[in-house]
Parts: sequence; structure tokens; C-alpha cells
Amino acid sequence: MVRKKADNENKVQAFVYLRVSTQRQRDKGFSPESQLEACKGAAERDNHQIVQTFSDSLSAKDMNRPGLIALLEACRKEKNRIAAVYCYKLDRISRQTSDFLAIRSKLAGYGIELTSATEPTGPSPSDKFVETIMAAKAEYDNQQHAERVKMGMKGRFEAGLLSGGIPPAGYMRIIKNKRKIFKLEHRRLLCLRNTIYELYRKENWN
Repeated sequence: MVRKKADNENKVQAFVYLRVSTQRQRDKGFSPESQLEACKGAAERDNHQIVQTFSDSLSAKDMNRPGLIALLEACRKEKNRIAAVYCYKLDRISRQTSDFLAIRSKLAGYGIELTSATEPTGPSPSDKFVETIMAAKAEYDNQQHAERVKMGMKGRFEAGLLSGGIPPAGYMRIIKNKRKIFKLEHRRLLCLRNTIYELYRKENWN
């Protein structure tokens, strides 16, 4: 008896999704070029031909990314000829577990496999379980990073140090003991006070 081929065994074409959110990621080897090379290698291994690449230079905190939106729409339109979507790592797709699962489910509904070029992914229940764990870890790492940044900014503020941004009106940025701090600038403050007074007097502010 001849086994009937599954739908995506007859499909040999694939898409690639690339994402970089910061220059630091580029410097650490996550550049679009290095991601694409890894995806090409994985596609060649699977005997798939890459026909189009989609990319974003945005955070993966949500699904509102032009490249991702275009990818999903192309998958919907081309579901009869696309076998897989390749990404460098699953966290390139999303760093929110719920979003990742929604994207994976949507692609599965089109008969398209989501494949990581550098991580174990596949169609079996065990593969899906591992993928979900990796997605949860990506979300956890993202939240931990945000928490560290928040605590660092709070610590710098409490120490009177700069945490980025423009100095408040009446202050100037200086370097003291190799540390950037705000310093009250009396001339600027006096000028600001006079400006506010004139506006109040002339414009009848209250």
C-alpha cells in the first residue's frame, strides 16, 4: 500500500523572519545577516527553498510589527506552497508566550511549520512542549531585564545621578568624580522664573 503524502511534504518553499531590536544585539552576532545565514543552512538541511524574507528592527513585546504582519498575511495567501517559516531563534518571533503560541497556532492552521535554525523544534508533542518552555523563558528573561533596568534607574535617581533624558528646567548636566549628575543652574532658573512671570502677566495665566 502506498502511503499518501502529507500536504506539506509536497511543499518545498519557505519564508524567513529576521528581527533585531538593538545595536547591541547586532554586535553580539544577532545581525540580520548572521540570522539569515543560519536560516539558509537550516532550510537547506530540510530541502526547502527560501523564497522571501521578512524583517523587523523592533522589540518583540507585542505583535504590532510591520514585518511580522506582512509575514502572517503572506502565509495566509501562500499557504498552499509554503512549507515552513524559519527564524534564527524562537524569541525572534516573540518574547511573549501568549503571542508566540498564537503565531504558532496560526501558522499550523495554514499547514506551515515554524522552525528555529538554532533550537530543537518539530511537529511532535514533545517538540511543542519544549518550544513552549523556550517561549516562556524568553518572556521571563525579558521581564527580568526590564526589572533590572527599572531598579537601576531608581538607584541612580536616589543617588542623584543621571538616568538618561533631558535635565529638568533650571538644571544642567555636569560630570563630578567621573559620574554624570544634575546641578542646579541659578542663572537658568532665574531666567525660567522671569519667563513664567512674564507669561503669567501678559497672557493672564492662572
